Amino acid sequence: MEQDTARAMEELRLKTQLGWAYEDPDDATNSREVDVMGYRRFFHSDEHRLTVSARVLAECKQSGTPYVLIGREHEEWLRKRHPAQHTLRYNNLIAQNSLPGTGESIRYAPAWSKLGLDKTPGSPSLEVFRASQLVRLDRGKNWTANNSGIFNSLVFPLAKALRAAQKQYASADWPTPARRNDSWNNVALHFPVVVTSAPLYRVDATHPESSIAEVPWGKVIRQLETKTIKGRFEIDVVNYQHLPGYLEDQVIQFSANVAQTAEEDPGRFVKGTIPTVAD
Repeated sequence: MEQDTARAMEELRLKTQLGWAYEDPDDATNSREVDVMGYRRFFHSDEHRLTVSARVLAECKQSGTPYVLIGREHEEWLRKRHPAQHTLRYNNLIAQNSLPGTGESIRYAPAWSKLGLDKTPGSPSLEVFRASQLVRLDRGKNWTANNSGIFNSLVFPLAKALRAAQKQYASADWPTPARRNDSWNNVALHFPVVVTSAPLYRVDATHPESSIAEVPWGKVIRQLETKTIKGRFEIDVVNYQHLPGYLEDQVIQFSANVAQTAEEDPGRFVKGTIPTVAD
């Protein structure tokens, strides 16, 4: 499955590495790894010191029994939040500078929505459903739902790998108006994903009568709060037979559209202020 996953990425021109190693944030003496890492740069400008890239972090899991994603539709204001897996130079943009002698303070606005990334085709913000639970169906005398080991063996390691991959990119919550920015401006799109041989079923509990359907892939969201890993993490779970379609629809399409925007107007991703075109 790891070899097949790497080949699916390579067919879409991602450079791959099996057994991509990273330093465990909880123990610097411990090396961890994800099964397959795929990387592709979609845009690069020396003039504007700007790049747009995509990195897929894939854990491969064999399973003879189905996985079930249990969740509900997320409200729009939740979907418009900046996903933790995608890195921008600034998470917030200056909407209003302070004026000397006026007493006005600096006002900020979320970069993700102000740059239009929540509406860009392929954006994770356009996906309505989020699973809050991921369980495996085990069959003994009867079918039982079991989430034992899923959090520790899948979700938590991928969150660690994501943070390790993001460390190389300069990013800040707030731009400083008076300080010159000499850093590279990286739009670093990351896609943590579990690739599994298991059939996937989605239980949508949005309404009193839950709906159940087999799906090719789905999103799981978990809030993590440890000493080293904090935030709301989104992880995609994909049936391996549908991996090429997932990569094309969720990774390539979104990354290419963001790259096109960067090529047409690089200043949108370089400046720490709100671009007028996005207002």
